[in-house]
Amino acid sequence: MHVIELETGKQISVAVDLVEASDWRQMTKANFFFNWKLEKYNELWKLTVQNDSQILGVMSLVDHPDESRIEIHLIASREGQVGSKKIMAASRDA
Repeated sequence: MHVIELETGKQISVAVDLVEASDWRQMTKANFFFNWKLEKYNELWKLTVQNDSQILGVMSLVDHPDESRIEIHLIASREGQVGSKKIMAASRDA
């Protein structure tokens, strides 16, 4: 999966992985407009640039096996990745 660096037009590889204990330092209200610790009991996934630890986005999922569905409970982009301030955008091949 890729994103486009808006300043250069360069395609950047990104990874989607489970949030790890060391990620909580980045997942602050200042960075994500939300207290992600309220979601710690859900399955949390992060979007990062490959070979870079900075988290670009986070998603909270809730599994409802009795209903055969997964709910996206919350999804957010990092501050600086929203609106006219964003430095990366979705690639057409994403």
